[in-house]
Formats: sequence, structure tokens, C-alpha cells
Amino acid sequence: MSDEDVNGPPRNGPASQGEASQGNEQGSAEPDPGGDAGPADGVGPSDGTNLADGAGPPSDRSAPIGRAELQRRAVSGSVWTSVHTVFSTPVNFAANLVVARLLGPAGYGVVAVYTLAYVLGLKASEAGYNGATGNWGTAAEARGDRDAATRLIRQGVGWQLLVEVPVLGAIVLAISWGHSPVIIASLLVAVVVGAALSGIGHAILVENRTAAAARLTMISNLALQGVVVLVALRTRDPLAVFAARTLFTALMAVLLLLPLDRSRRWLVLKPLLPRHMPDGFWKFAGITTVTALVAALAVSRTEVFVLDIFHDGAMVGYFALAYGLASQLTNPIDAVILPLGIGILGLVTTSPHRAGAVLLRATRYTAAGSGVLTAIALPVVTVLVPVLYGRAYDPVMPIVIPLGIASCLVSLHNPLMSFVSARRRADVVLRAMLVALVVDGALSFALIPVIGVWGAVAANILGGLANLPLLLSFELTIQHTPLASFLGSTVDWLVSLPAAGVAVGSALLVGHGPWVEAAVGGAVGTAAFVAAIRLVGGGFADDDLAGFLASVPAALRRPIRLGFALLGTGRP
Repeated sequence: MSDEDVNGPPRNGPASQGEASQGNEQGSAEPDPGGDAGPADGVGPSDGTNLADGAGPPSDRSAPIGRAELQRRAVSGSVWTSVHTVFSTPVNFAANLVVARLLGPAGYGVVAVYTLAYVLGLKASEAGYNGATGNWGTAAEARGDRDAATRLIRQGVGWQLLVEVPVLGAIVLAISWGHSPVIIASLLVAVVVGAALSGIGHAILVENRTAAAARLTMISNLALQGVVVLVALRTRDPLAVFAARTLFTALMAVLLLLPLDRSRRWLVLKPLLPRHMPDGFWKFAGITTVTALVAALAVSRTEVFVLDIFHDGAMVGYFALAYGLASQLTNPIDAVILPLGIGILGLVTTSPHRAGAVLLRATRYTAAGSGVLTAIALPVVTVLVPVLYGRAYDPVMPIVIPLGIASCLVSLHNPLMSFVSARRRADVVLRAMLVALVVDGALSFALIPVIGVWGAVAANILGGLANLPLLLSFELTIQHTPLASFLGSTVDWLVSLPAAGVAVGSALLVGHGPWVEAAVGGAVGTAAFVAAIRLVGGGFADDDLAGFLASVPAALRRPIRLGFALLGTGRP
């Protein structure tokens, strides 16, 4: 489930600016730790072809980056990205809480609509250029062809200025027309600055400086959320909040110049026209564009547009807040799981016979984490919604439950999506996302006019589930893995569903205030989940736990070991 929170930046550091690090739909810029130093999703040349073909020979060709250094940077980057996500989640949650209370449901819904329109415009105008630059640029950098990589980065800046600025400029003008000139100017400046500095994000990915970038982004995110809260306090204006967030995010990209190689630091700010691109570049960019846009429409909260058409702004706000809470709920588990995906491409390439076992093990990891969130965290968050956000958001409480379960289900299947993407089958991902989009769109227009926000909930959940049969059928057939074995690896999450139901029911029956209800819900959820795990023989095997702990930061190992010790080791 997408985590585009209404007070989170549309461009969130290098991962979004480069769009090549997102893995599922747009390819990953992480180098292959176990194979060639080519682009991580295997798209684009990796056989020594001059990536600057048609643009003249490189003037300097330094030594290729060693495999050990590539792996060190990849692991360090993923670990620090995980730390950044875990650290930023409570900060973003707190800021979002304040903004939601200040703006009220209607104002909060307005910001959600603005944000989604901007994000969709961003994805459409990038036209896959960011993903292609990450792939081809990473390959050139890894081979030591720095001139070719730098030229691609600079051409990316030229593309953003030529294409992205007019598209996003038109969107922000449509959003802000008739409002304060200061707000209009702020949004236009944000669009231009974001495009002009986009080469920084590309360079971070190409040089694989994501570890340093994540550390800097942790700091800038604190400042960003502070600015958003201050603007909300001073203005209570949804558009002012959106404008401040968008402008501040664009400006903070300057900080990411610091980790870059000095010889490239200022070059990436000088645009070039995107001409004479490498063979296959535009084809990949086109496929990436369609896939990314379809995925954004299919798995984000696009239901807010239909709600905005047929219902009042408050209902949009209810759905937007519930969706944001559900997404924030799974951010920590997604971040902790992220390092496990580093070696999937190398595994598929070099040891395909091990893919089935690794998929089942990775799914057991995500099932356990998603089970903890579903059975324990979700009941607590649900009963605390009225006290945290105010009585105006009472209708959000029941909506959080199904959306939270759906978000945990998406996190559960992240390893499956990683394997499909690692096989270079963008066509399979695109078909899966098209199915999800058709189901989501049809249900949105059929149900939302009749049952309002619950129609949006049904459309979002069923649309997100619609692509799973295709993805499962594709990957399990290649691996010769029985469906029963895959379902068996999800048992920890499956048993968390009745545990969550018992927890929520017990909390609501107490009736002694939300804090007591939250304590009861958490305690009952924990007890029911542990009992269910032990009853069905779930939990981690010893080798599962050892492999998982080796992939996470050292500071997290002790609490994770203690937490999962409660669950037993039901598998031999």
C-alpha cells in the first residue's frame, strides 16, 4: 500500500527523485551483489556497450567499481534507508496528527486530493526517464565510465526542465488559481527548483550514496514536518500547508549534494538536452512510465477523486486519514524487510534453484511482522483514533481496520513482487497492475455513489487483491513451488486475523475510555496471537531467525530476538 501521506513530501529524497530505487515497478538502482555490475533490474546493457553511444566517446574511463564495494554500498544504503524509515515514521505520524486536527476532515481531504494530483502528475511527466537513468547510469558508473553516467544525469535534468516543469506547473496553477499570490509563487518555484535539482537524486543513486542520503534525509524530514505544523498552526489553510511542504521538500534537496563526489557535485546541476540516448533507453522508459502510472492509480488512494465528486470533503478526509494510518502502520515492517531484498536479483541470476526456498523464507518473515502489526498494533491504533485526532474523526475508527489489514497483506507479499521484478518481467507487473486498476476503478464508480466511504474501502481492498493471483501463478510456476507451501508460509499472518478481531472486540467491550481500551486491546491481541502461533506451530525456525537478524541493524537485533522468542520455533 502506498504511503503518500498528506504531510509527506511528493518527492521524498533520492529514492523518489530517481524513481529507480523503488524496485517493484520502476527497477532498482541497487547493484547486483552476486553478479554483474550492471543495472539491478537487469534492464539495459551490461555487456560493456558504450552507454554514451551517439554522444561521443568518454574523455576519462576510470577503473570499474569492485563487486565487494558495490555490495558494501548496497547493504549500507538499504540498512540506513530502513533506519530512516523507522525513525521518521513516528515523526511523520505526530506531524500528521497535528495537521489533521488543525485542518479538520474537510481540509485534510483537500490536501489529500492536492497531493495525489501532484504525485500522479509527477509520475506521468517523468515518463520513465528517472528509472532508465538509474539503470543505465548505474551500469556506466559501476564499469568506471563516469562521463557516460554524468551525461545521463545531466540529460535527466534537461528532461525535467523541458517536460516536468510545464506539466506540474499546469497542475499547481489549476490547484492554486484564485488563491494568494504568495502560495501560487511558492508552488511554481517548488516545481522549477525540484526539476533543476533532480540531477542530485540521480547522482545519489548512480554513485550508490544512499546511506549518506538517508542520514541527511532523516534530519531534513524533522525540519520539514516542523515547517508543515507551523504553517498549519498559522494559517489553517489546506493549500498553504500543501505549498509549504512542496516548496520546502524541493529546497532541501540541496543537502544531498554533500555526499556526492566533488568532481561531479556541480556538474549535475547543469542540464543537457536528452538527445542520442543509448539503445533501448526510450523503450524501457516508456514501459516504465505506463507501469508506474498504472500502479500509482491502482494501489494508491485514487478513490479520493471519486469521493470528491459524489460526496462532501469530510468523507474524503475520513478515507484519506484511514488510508494514511494504515500505510504508516506497515512502514516499520517494510523498512526492516528492505535489506532482505538486496540479494534477490543475484539469487535469481546465479542460483535459481534456491529461489523457491528463499521466497518461502522471506514470506515467513513478512508474515510474522505483518501478523504482529495486525493482531497488536492495529487494535491499539483503532481505538485511539478519536482521542488522538478528535471527535470529528470518529467515523475513521471502523475504516482503519479493513484498510490496515489490507496494508499488512500488501507488506506480506512484498517478497513475491520483488521476485517477479527481478526476473525482468515488466510485462507481468504491468498486466497485474492493469487488472488491479480495472477492478478498483469499476468498483469505485459503482459503489462510492451508493455507500460512500465504504465503497472506497471496498474498491481499494479488492483492487489491491486483484493482482495477486496473476503474480502468484507466474512466480510459483517458474519456481515449481506448490501453492499450499506458499500459503503455509503465511500462517503467522492468517492467524493474526482472528486474534485482531478478539482484541478489538475485547477493547470495545471494556468501555472505560480509549486509553484503557487500547491497553486491553494490545494485551488481548498479544496473548491471542502468541496462543494461535503456538497452537498451529507457526513462528520462526532457528535458521530463519538467524538469517533475519543478520540482515538488520545491530541495534534492532536484541528486541527482535526477544519479541519472536515469544512465538516459539514451530518449524524444524
